[in-house]
Amino acid sequence: MLKFGTDGIRGVADIELTNEFMRLLGEAVAYVLNIDSIVVGRDSRISGSSLMKSLADGLNSSGVDVLDLGIAPTPAVMSVAKNLGLNCAVISASHNPYLDNGIKLVGNDGFKLSRSVEIEIENYIEKAIPKHKTSRIGRVAQAQSELLYWRDQIRNSVTDSLSGVKTVIDCANGASAKFALPIFESLGAEVFVINDSDDGVSINDQCGATNLVSLVDAVKKRPGYVGIAFDGDADRMIAIDENLNEIDGDYIVAMFAEDMRDRRTLQKNTVVVTVMSNFGFYEAMKNKGIDVVTTEVGDKFVSEALIKDNLSLGGEQSGHIIRRDITSTGDGILTAVLMLDLMKRSEKYLYELRLNSMEKYPQTLVNVRHSGVSRESIGKFLSSNEFKSFLHDIESSINNSGRVFVRQSGTEPLVRVMVEMTTQDRANQIANSVASELEHIIENSIRL
Repeated sequence: MLKFGTDGIRGVADIELTNEFMRLLGEAVAYVLNIDSIVVGRDSRISGSSLMKSLADGLNSSGVDVLDLGIAPTPAVMSVAKNLGLNCAVISASHNPYLDNGIKLVGNDGFKLSRSVEIEIENYIEKAIPKHKTSRIGRVAQAQSELLYWRDQIRNSVTDSLSGVKTVIDCANGASAKFALPIFESLGAEVFVINDSDDGVSINDQCGATNLVSLVDAVKKRPGYVGIAFDGDADRMIAIDENLNEIDGDYIVAMFAEDMRDRRTLQKNTVVVTVMSNFGFYEAMKNKGIDVVTTEVGDKFVSEALIKDNLSLGGEQSGHIIRRDITSTGDGILTAVLMLDLMKRSEKYLYELRLNSMEKYPQTLVNVRHSGVSRESIGKFLSSNEFKSFLHDIESSINNSGRVFVRQSGTEPLVRVMVEMTTQDRANQIANSVASELEHIIENSIRL
């Protein structure tokens, strides 16, 4: 049975994530959350409409009304639901290829469900708990007009126009395709859009925040422009500056942190990031007198830390940036608007803001696929004394001159190996060596 990972449930559409599963999930959500209405949206992948219908069938048969936003960015669905005081469900596999799909569930407070509630939903599905009897049948209502609230929330996040700012936007052929251009143009920016198809199969295909090649090429052809890339459901954003340098989430958080500190909107003079953030980020924050809270990987954990400590800014290197002073979740379009606004207010080019924000240590990330080996087996190995000893030997060999971090992906059958060293060649060498050894162990030890 599919279970919740770090960012909802994901699987191959119609093979793992089936219509039958989605209907049962709808019943489970109705039973566990005890709700009368829910907001639902989806990204542009081809399987979304069928899975949405099955989810709605399960919800409706349990007496729950569904407000259907259609294709919309994940943060838009969450924002609308919070404004209406309702839970929401987003059918999306984020940055995954189109054959995958998934679902994210969010409470009426605008934050993702707690692990304890997720377990209750999993137990309902696994144990096939009899459906709660109800004489009421829910209905589906089209509610696309509610998205105007989210659009206005973004536009109202800046006090001036973005006139004079030039940007290329890569919509990843995803949920932002029909929303990004009107928002940016309404603020006065000069915009050129790429990868804005809604054909259902091109989402994240060699484009968007996980593949910047086409964006770099488009910016290169347009001197003075910056580039902005969203992922499939537009909850994260990566940028390209005027000199074709990548601006990831660490840079963006660093830029925002200094600006918010100077404007006295950085609560407790503290930011939240994950263990994947670069060493250079920590050095920069220390030098700027800004404290850092570190969490596990996942924007859910960043959100939890922001709530717990009543903080206003957090994010992930992957581009999930949460401005809790404005909204409750990572929003790629909002992040992009705020970044362009910072450029205009500071009268600086993006490359200048990048240089002033932090100096990144060379970093290499290598993925080791473990198809055919269960997540449970991989997780057990990564927490074993054998693996800890293996990692300790590697760290000793580099004399603490860098960092080696290994974790299991919460959304894909991958083990991620991240290495930071003083030189890129050394980081590549260590990362590939660790990945090769892990592949050998998985093939010859765990699989057996």
